[in-house]
Amino acid sequence: MNHSMPFITDLETALTCHGRFSLNYRDPHAPGKPITLNGYRAAGATEKSPVVIVQHGVLRNGDEYRDFWVNAAELHGLLVVAPTFAEADWPDVHAYNNGNLQCEEHPQGVTDPEASSYACVQRLVRQLAASRAVDADQIYFFGHSAGSQFVHRYLALCGPSGFAGVVAANAGWYTLPDLSLPFPQGWAKTRLSLSDLARMFDYPLHIFAGCNDNDPQAPHLPNEPAARLQGPTRFDRAHYFHEYARRQAESLGVPYRWTLHTIPEVAHDGRLMSHVAAGYWFGAGIPQASELRRLAQGSASFTA
Repeated sequence: MNHSMPFITDLETALTCHGRFSLNYRDPHAPGKPITLNGYRAAGATEKSPVVIVQHGVLRNGDEYRDFWVNAAELHGLLVVAPTFAEADWPDVHAYNNGNLQCEEHPQGVTDPEASSYACVQRLVRQLAASRAVDADQIYFFGHSAGSQFVHRYLALCGPSGFAGVVAANAGWYTLPDLSLPFPQGWAKTRLSLSDLARMFDYPLHIFAGCNDNDPQAPHLPNEPAARLQGPTRFDRAHYFHEYARRQAESLGVPYRWTLHTIPEVAHDGRLMSHVAAGYWFGAGIPQASELRRLAQGSASFTA
């Protein structure tokens, strides 16, 4: 869903403009690889309003994901920012979902974690937190599909600092909290340590799994052997990830504060999952099955 609008040239101006905006954002650690910030500021938003960082899926459709949040933004007075990683500048799943980090599957990736796609968003979050237009204690992080892969890997590498809440919804597969498995299956040969895993388990990550996201032949479902080991569908893989992480935390003797939410009536649908997350954070909680059933009838069955 494209809306004609001028590009805004600086972040501070964008954050104070009501309605939709787009900004060509350049990170100094990733020269030549711009990120488009597709945003929306509700008419009633103030400098004390919540901010939602929204990570798009494999289609790199940050403008659509921004628009999935427009109704919630107006209802709750939100500022929405969707960092959009264009395929031309951040090609394939390795550059976006997997952070552009060097690994066996991606030898051309960066060795400096500060040049990863995760670090680019981390620096953006810090800029937002430092802005006079944003309450640093009211920044939330949401990702669906490939964006959910991005979010949970970000949480591991960059930590939860700066977020009031994090939701990872309907990921195609997960990087397991295991230092013996190669990335992106696990975190071997990365900078992560057991103390980093403990820190990650102690943050209340919310994993959303649509009960109807249960098609083993779904479009864009990762099919590599490591992904298949986690189960045949996205719904199964969310359960596998949650239970694997719980056992890891138990073996380390550290607190485990993650929660798996099974969402009725929802398939692989970024619009509906955005509605669920907005209700969970800013409304009366996860919407009832009857409401989600009604909304699902008018929604696409697949939104990457």
